Amino acid sequence: MKARQSNRVSWSTIAAITLLLESGSATAANPALQDLFFAACENPLGALAERCAETQFAAGNLSTDSESSLNPSQALAGTSLANREVLARERGGPANAASAPAARLELGRFSLVASASRGWEDRNRPTDPERERSYEADSTAAELGADYRLNDRAVIGAIAVWQRRELDFDAAPLGVNFTPAPTAGTVDSDSLGLVAFLALSGESGGYLDLSVGYESGERDQTRYSVFQESTRVVPQTLSVVTASTDTQSLWAGADAGWLISRGAWEFGVNGGLTFMDSEADSFEERDRSTAGLAMRYSSSSQQTLVAAFGGSAARAIATDFGVLLPYARVTLYNSLDDERVELRTSYLLDAGENTLDLAGETPDDLFVVASVGISTVLPHGLTPYLDVSYWAGYDDIDRLSVVIGLRREL
Repeated sequence: MKARQSNRVSWSTIAAITLLLESGSATAANPALQDLFFAACENPLGALAERCAETQFAAGNLSTDSESSLNPSQALAGTSLANREVLARERGGPANAASAPAARLELGRFSLVASASRGWEDRNRPTDPERERSYEADSTAAELGADYRLNDRAVIGAIAVWQRRELDFDAAPLGVNFTPAPTAGTVDSDSLGLVAFLALSGESGGYLDLSVGYESGERDQTRYSVFQESTRVVPQTLSVVTASTDTQSLWAGADAGWLISRGAWEFGVNGGLTFMDSEADSFEERDRSTAGLAMRYSSSSQQTLVAAFGGSAARAIATDFGVLLPYARVTLYNSLDDERVELRTSYLLDAGENTLDLAGETPDDLFVVASVGISTVLPHGLTPYLDVSYWAGYDDIDRLSVVIGLRREL
């Protein structure tokens, strides 16, 4: 992160002296945010001028804990989470119904598919006032689609997707004479999308799946931060701001593989590529607490190209009521072209329009997704299925998703 440098070098000197006087602070300093606030206090307006007046010499010197709390990195997480949700859907989530083991069977010409899923993601990372925050997130999705078997080697289809994501940021740690807000904020989003796919299979067990998707939605953000001047004598001020912005995600994927049958067993290997591009429009926060600390944000985006290599095993088990198809798969993901989420922000009441550059975490190069599931081929063309996936080896992130669905042959 970096802010436009203030012309008043004396304020930096004051900051250095004050930081030396602060002792035992629980949070490391955030010099980029502090530089931004120094610069903003040169030409503040309205309530922001009141905050600046509470600091030493009205210069804008903050406590180190406040520097961390005021860091507006919450805006980064929503975009990076959207990209991971896209990857989970495209590579093995509810929208990938055409690749479920039961779908490989020639059940009929036309089928409907419906599914519901839940996902949970925790980001637990060491406290760093200049980087993204820890959070807990969950998502709920519902999908409804149809596929049509053109012939015994080709299936086309489309799936409509609704998804809601809810993200809660961890509270900042306690500091010296510093009481953080109970939470650093929330990011909630709703989106609608459409996925189109083509599944091709060969006589000798080879197959190729192609898909493309797009979703559009709205993201609502609430941010809690605490303003505290450097001497920690003036009572601290809680800032509550809200904002909304439009979001879009576009993705395309290709997956090729080979299936080998050995009696009731079926083994497979596969490899593929997925491209994802998630974006959020620019927006301005609304000051709900009249603290004067609302900010404006530039648009942001993240583009990622991911390669996947995996293997699977499934077994057909005949029963009195139908055929059970339990399966397991392991997929190694390798990010070939990573892009961090980046955006620029500034205080709305800063007449000088000084800016702060924010940059998110670079996506992990390598991680593994392990999945287990079962499909059941029942009479009358019914095929319910269940899929559970866990992400392993992704730095600071634990992710679990559960999908339940039903295919109906018509």
